[in-house]
Amino acid sequence: DLIAQKIPKQHQQDFELHAHELFSTEGRVKYGDKSTRWNILAAFVGLLKKHEMPILWGAIDKAELAKKYSNPYRHDDLAFLLCVERVEWWFNKSARDEAGILIADETEPKDEKQHKKSLRYYRRVQIPWSQSKLTHIIDSIHFVSSEETWGVQLADVCNFFIKRHLMAKLDSEHFFKMFAAQI
Repeated sequence: DLIAQKIPKQHQQDFELHAHELFSTEGRVKYGDKSTRWNILAAFVGLLKKHEMPILWGAIDKAELAKKYSNPYRHDDLAFLLCVERVEWWFNKSARDEAGILIADETEPKDEKQHKKSLRYYRRVQIPWSQSKLTHIIDSIHFVSSEETWGVQLADVCNFFIKRHLMAKLDSEHFFKMFAAQI
């Protein structure tokens, strides 16, 4: 159990994996100096490779989107649809006979409702840029508090380091490289 091995005893009960907290100085009081915090991060990021977890991602450049289109999709809805399309692509490539559900970190209720509505709509018609219909994603998307599931916490860690990679932040590149081959 990584928590028992890596997290100070007094913080184990309420530990939630937040890359920004462990990477930056925000977590220094709770989790120790930079070397200690980064060792904790490396241990958790190492789970991605150990368990051969595929990592699917997409990014939206909000400024470019606004310049290109006078009335663009909402960037968060577009990012959600890009993610859904990538999940369907992965199923078509790697698990054609399987099905899955979407679980995401909770957000504003209005945004959750919009994402559910988009998923229902694009299940009936095809996502405009997609090569296939959504046939592997069953049910609706389920929103949970990240503290309830390690999967969402690890996804947040990936998002943190992918974003820093796209922003060319070299101080975190070694964490990105730990899972880049699984993207």
